[in-house]
Amino acid sequence: MGSLPNLHELCKQQQQQPVCVPAAPRLSPCPDRGGGSGTSRAQHRRLQQTNSLCTNNFYGVIDRQADMQIDEKPFSPTSLRSTLSTTHRGQVSIANASSASGKRRDSLSSSAGASSVRRLIEVVRTTPSNMGPVYSRRLLCRNYVTLCLGHGAAAAALVPFMALQGSISAWWWPDNLKQNGGFTTVTTDIGSILLSAMFGMAAMSALFGPTAVHRLGTRTCLVAGYLVSVAFVTVHLYPKVAVLVPGYFLMGAWLGCWTASRTAVLMALASKMAYVLSDREECELEGNGRREAVARNLARGLQVAHDIGLIAGNAFVAYMISGTRTDDILGTMFARDGGPGTDRTCGSVACPLENTVEIKLGPTANFSSNQTVALVDVRNHMVLPCKTTQLLASVFAGCCFVGVAVTATFMTRIRLFVYASASEKRKSDSARSFAAVRDAFRNTKLQLIAPLSLFIGLEQGFIYSDFSKFYVVCSVGVSNVPTVLLSLGLLQLVAGFTVSLILQHIRRYHIIVIGLAFHSCLLMVLMKWKPSGDDAALLYVIAAAWGVCNAIWNTLCFNFVISLYPDYWHGPMAHGYFFRYAGMALAFGLHSVVCNTTKLYCLSAALVVAVVLYGWLEWRLQLTGKRRRTANRSS
Repeated sequence: MGSLPNLHELCKQQQQQPVCVPAAPRLSPCPDRGGGSGTSRAQHRRLQQTNSLCTNNFYGVIDRQADMQIDEKPFSPTSLRSTLSTTHRGQVSIANASSASGKRRDSLSSSAGASSVRRLIEVVRTTPSNMGPVYSRRLLCRNYVTLCLGHGAAAAALVPFMALQGSISAWWWPDNLKQNGGFTTVTTDIGSILLSAMFGMAAMSALFGPTAVHRLGTRTCLVAGYLVSVAFVTVHLYPKVAVLVPGYFLMGAWLGCWTASRTAVLMALASKMAYVLSDREECELEGNGRREAVARNLARGLQVAHDIGLIAGNAFVAYMISGTRTDDILGTMFARDGGPGTDRTCGSVACPLENTVEIKLGPTANFSSNQTVALVDVRNHMVLPCKTTQLLASVFAGCCFVGVAVTATFMTRIRLFVYASASEKRKSDSARSFAAVRDAFRNTKLQLIAPLSLFIGLEQGFIYSDFSKFYVVCSVGVSNVPTVLLSLGLLQLVAGFTVSLILQHIRRYHIIVIGLAFHSCLLMVLMKWKPSGDDAALLYVIAAAWGVCNAIWNTLCFNFVISLYPDYWHGPMAHGYFFRYAGMALAFGLHSVVCNTTKLYCLSAALVVAVVLYGWLEWRLQLTGKRRRTANRSS
C-alpha cells in the first residue's frame, strides 16, 4: 500500500493550521475519539455533502502557504474515492503526506493508523455512490481521445460530402437514357432532396435517441453509427436512385441516435472526470460549477476535433478536384442575365431552374445496320468525373471505418447514474426517456431557445447548399467549394475555442449581441453583393465570418443546456437536435424551390426572432438569480 499517513497526526495538524477557504461540512478525517460503531451513521450523513452528489462545493480543506502554493488536502473518504478504479477498489494508495514539522511516519507500523485506514475504507465501500463507479483518470482520458478521433474522422468524411452533394448533386447517375430522342435528361437537385429527407428522418430519430442509448449502451450506439455512416457513403460508389434512397433512409433513421450517444459519452466523461481532478484543477474550478466546467472543457476539445476533421477533409477534396473544368455542364445549371453568351445569374437574385442537362447520344463510328450503337456514358458528363467521385466515396468510407475501428478497440463502457426521483426510478428506462423528451417540449425555457436551434439548422443548410452553389460554384467553379469551406473551418476552430473560454468570464448576452451584429452584416452583404470571379476573395471572407457566427450559436446553446440542466440533460439535448435537424431538412428542401432573396429574408427574420427570444430568456434568468442572491443575503 505504500507509506500511509497517521490520521491522528493529520487531525492535529488540521486543527493547528489556519484555512483560507471555507468548506461545507465534510466527513472528518480524524477517527472518532469515542470509539465504537455508533459514529458510522453520522459519518454517512456527512458524506451527503461531499462530491458524490456533484455539488458545486469541493471536498476537503485547502491550505495555502505564503507563496500561494497549494498543499495537499487533508485526507477524506471522497478524496480516497477519486483515486479508486473499478477493478481495484480494495487497493488504496495514500502517499507523500507531510507533517507540519516536516517529518514522515510509517502508518503501517502503527496499529492506531492501520485501524483508522480500515475504518475509512469501510466507510467508502459502504457509502452508496449516486454517480456510479469511479474510474481512473487514464481510462477516462483514453475514452475521450477515442471519442475525439472517431468524431473528427467522421466529420472529415461527411461535411465535404454534404456540401458537394447538397449543392451540385456530385454523387448521382441518371437511371434511364432517352434513346429515342437522342438526348438524356440529368437533374442536378436530387442531392439536396435526398439530404432533406435524411435530416427529416434524423429530426424524428433524435426524439428516440435517449431511449436507444439506454437500451443499447453508448459504446454500441457509437459503433453502430459509424457502421451506418460507412454503409451510407459506400452506396455512393454506384449512385443510382434505387440504391441511394435506402442508404439515406438508414442514415437518417440512425443519425439522431448516433448524436445522442456521442452527447451521452461526453457528459458521462465529464461527470466521471470531476472525481479525478488534481488539487490545482479543483482550486481553479472552485465556484464555477466543477462538473459543468469540465463538460465545457471536454465539449471544446470535441469541437476542435470536429473542425480539424472538417479542415482535413476539405483540403483533401480540394486537392482531388483541383483543375476540374466543368464549364459546359455548369452553364446549364444557372440562368443568364441577358440571354445566351452573357454572365450567369449568381448571388441573391438567382432562382432555381428546371435543372436539366441535354447530352447528345450517338454512335462512336459510322453508323451501319451491321454495327452496334455505342451510347455516350452519361456518367462521364456529370459535374464531377465518375472516377473522382468514386475515389472520394472510397476515401470517405475509409474515414468512417476509422471511427468504427478506434471506437470498438479503445472505448470502454462507462456506467453513469441517471438522475431521477423515487417515482421515476420505478419506471423503465424507455418510459423515463420518453418522459424526459416530453417534458422538454413542455418546458418554457426550452421553448424560448428552440428558435435559435432551428436557426442553426437553417443557416448550416444554407451554407452547404445555396451559398456553395449560387455564390461559389456559379462565380468561381466547383473546385473552389472545398477551399471556401476550409476557410470556414479555420475560423470556426479559432472562434469556437475562444468563445468557450470567454464565456467563463463574461455574460452570455454580450456574446449574443456580438453574434447578432456579425450575422446581420453577413446577411446584408449576401443580399446586396453579386459574386464574380474578379472579387473571389470576398467569398473566403464571408465563409470565415460565417464560421465565427456558427461557433457562437453552437457554444451558446450547449452552455445554456449544461448550465441549466446539468443532471437532466437528455431531454433538452434531444429537443435541441430535433429543431436543428428540422432546420437543415427545411433548408435543403427549399434549395430547388425558392429564390435566394426569399431565403435570405427568411433567414434574417429567423435570426431576429431567435435572438430576441433567447436574449429575453437570459434577462429573465439573470433577474431570477439576482432575486435569489438578495433573498439569501437577507435571510
